[in-house]
Amino acid sequence: LTLRTILLCSLLASSNEALSRAPVATAFHWKRPDDVRLALALNRTRDLSFNHPYVGSTQIPSGEYAHRSKHPQGWSSLEFSGNIGRGEAVYHAALDVMMDWNVLDEVNWAGIRAEPKLSFPSNPRSRTKISSTQSEGGKRGLCTFAQCYGGFLWALNPCRQVYAVSDDAAASKTFSDSAAYFAHAVEEITGKPPLAKPGKFRVSQVAYATLRGHLIAGEERLTLVLAPDGKVSLMVRSISSGAGPLGRLLFPLMRGMQERFFRDQIV
Repeated sequence: LTLRTILLCSLLASSNEALSRAPVATAFHWKRPDDVRLALALNRTRDLSFNHPYVGSTQIPSGEYAHRSKHPQGWSSLEFSGNIGRGEAVYHAALDVMMDWNVLDEVNWAGIRAEPKLSFPSNPRSRTKISSTQSEGGKRGLCTFAQCYGGFLWALNPCRQVYAVSDDAAASKTFSDSAAYFAHAVEEITGKPPLAKPGKFRVSQVAYATLRGHLIAGEERLTLVLAPDGKVSLMVRSISSGAGPLGRLLFPLMRGMQERFFRDQIV
C-alpha cells in the first residue's frame, strides 16, 4: 500500500461516525457491517433520491438489442455473463436468488442487502412487477457493501431497486428477435443453417440504481435467461460514473473492485 492510500483510509475512517449518521453519504466502517448497521442503512434509503437522471435506462428492451442498452456519454459499462446450469428447475431456483438479491451470499468480501418483499406474483409467467415492499412507491431499498482500499475499510452504499420483472414478455421477444437475426446472419454468411434454431426465450430482470450520497452514480441490472435449448444464463450489466468531486476522483481506483463485485455474482 502507498502512503497516499493509507492516509486516505485514515481520513475516511476518522469521518466514519459522521458519515454513518448523515443521510447523504456512503458510510465507511472498520468491520463488515452487521445486521443492525444494515437495517439502519436500509431505513435511511427511504429518505434519499437518486443521484442521476438515467434511472431505469438498463431495462431490456430499452436498448438497441437484447444484450446491451445505451448508457450516458462518458460513463463506463461493464458486462459479465455465465452459464449456471440447464432446465426449468435451475431457472426457477436462480430466479429466487436473483430477485432476493442473494447473488453475493457465497462471498465473504462483499454483499447486497435488500428490504424484504411483501408479496410475490401469483402468476410467474405474467409480466408482473414484483417490487412491492414497505418502502415508498413499492421500490425496495438496498445497500451494497464491500471491503475496499486494501482491505482496511468496508464501504456501505445506498441504492434502490428500480424494476423487477419475472418472465418479461417484451424482453423475451427481444431475445427471440435477436436470435432470429443472428440465425439469419449465420446462414447468409456461411450458406449453412445455424446448428440451433431460434425459439422461445424466458427472460427475467431486476435492477437497482444509486442514491444521493453514493460515491458512484449508476445502475446494475441482473438478467436471467432460459434459452430454448434449456441452457440457463445469468448476465450482469452495469453503467456508472463517479458522483461528486470525491467520487470522480476515486472512480478510477474503484474499477477493479467493481469488476470483482459484478463478476462474483456470476460464479
